[in-house]
Parts: sequence; structure tokens; C-alpha cells
Amino acid sequence: MEDIFFEAFEGMGRLGPGSDASTRKAADLFGRKNADLSILDAGCGNGIQTLVLAEVFPDARITALDNYAPFLENLKREAKKKGVARRLTTVCASLEKLPFPDASFDLIWSEGAIYVIGFERGLREWKRLLKPGGALVCSEVCWLTSSPAPEIAAFWQKEYPEIGTVEEKLKAAEKAGYGSHRYFHLPSSDWEGYYGGVQKNLDRMRTVHAGNPEAREVIGELQEEIDLFRRYGDQYGYVFFGLFV
Repeated sequence: MEDIFFEAFEGMGRLGPGSDASTRKAADLFGRKNADLSILDAGCGNGIQTLVLAEVFPDARITALDNYAPFLENLKREAKKKGVARRLTTVCASLEKLPFPDASFDLIWSEGAIYVIGFERGLREWKRLLKPGGALVCSEVCWLTSSPAPEIAAFWQKEYPEIGTVEEKLKAAEKAGYGSHRYFHLPSSDWEGYYGGVQKNLDRMRTVHAGNPEAREVIGELQEEIDLFRRYGDQYGYVFFGLFV
């Protein structure tokens, strides 16, 4: 089942909504681009945004963490090609328990991944890893309306019950001990580009795996997600938060 799921993302640069432009804009939330920084990319996936961070923060040492080793191996190869391998360390581990001592990082980056353990849990558990004056920069799915349609509300209640408004997320950050904050919404084009790539793969997989019930299940779930976005994409989206300690 896992192999079939990853097949839906074959040949895609990004494994979730986003873009290099949005990654760079999110880096502006933190600033300090030319400083000697220690950065953790928590849940780096295939590392597309990790390589952007290496470019944006040219003096930073970056630790890229993911629990899927093939992604990390590919990232190391790409980092070597781009000449940034000496500043990059990869760690194969779960987001459930990050294996680092307190005050290890100036910046924790998590692009489309903090949902794996939940936004509020991530706020609490990752804060100890930040140095004084550090920040957590992460993207989180949020409601863009106070009254979402019942169909999309039911979908997100099943997939990620912690979805909330921007205001609710900021209150959670304040409660967790973060001080100042900045944020922006990802443009709809970041979602459309991502889902366009997934749709092409699903269309191909329907033929390749026509007799495979597990493949039909994966395809059906992902197709539902795409179809719901096409109907209700103006009611929710990713928001990039910069949260400072």
C-alpha cells in the first residue's frame, strides 16, 4: 500500500502544496539570512525546500530530518550536485520524538509536516529545541472562513480534526509560550500546481493498476481530496507562520 501511495507522487518536485517562491517568502518571516545559523528542517520529505533554504541561508548548517530513508538519500545526492553537502546533515527519524538536545537550533522549519504530530503538540515539544531568540517557521492548514461547507468540514474533521482559523492557531502559539509572530497565506497556485501533478499520476495509475483493489483505494482517496479542493479551495489553505521565542 505504501509503495502505491508514493507512486502517486512520482516525478513531482514537491510532495505538498507549495513553491520555491513561497519558501523564500517564508524565510523572510525569520530574516537573519547571512548569519551563522543552525536550522532543522523537520519532516523534510524529498528536500526540495531544504535546498532552497541552503541557498537563502548561505552560512547556515542545516539538519534535514525525515523517516523515509530514500528521500534523504536523494537529498544528499542533490545537495552534492548543488555544492551544499558540507552544510547538510540528514537524520532518519520520526517527528514523534526529535533526537536533539535542548537549545540546538536557531530555526526550526516544517513545511507541510507539523500536522503529522499536530500543530499544538509540535508547538509544545519543539520549543525546547530553540535557542533564545529562535523561531519556528511552519505551514499549517487553516480555515479561511468561519462557516465552511458541511462536506469539506466533514472531510477535514476526519483527516485533521485540529484544523482551525488563523486566530485559533495564533492563540495556541501564545499559550505555548511563543511571543511575536508573522504569517501569510499560500497562494492558490501553490495548491493547483501540486494537485495538477497528482492528477496526472492518478490518471496513469488507473490504467496500470486496473485490477488492484489496494491501488483503487489509494486513487479514490486522493481523487476525493482533489475534487473537494476544486469545489471548496477558497474555504481553506496553508498558512505559513513565523513564531518567535
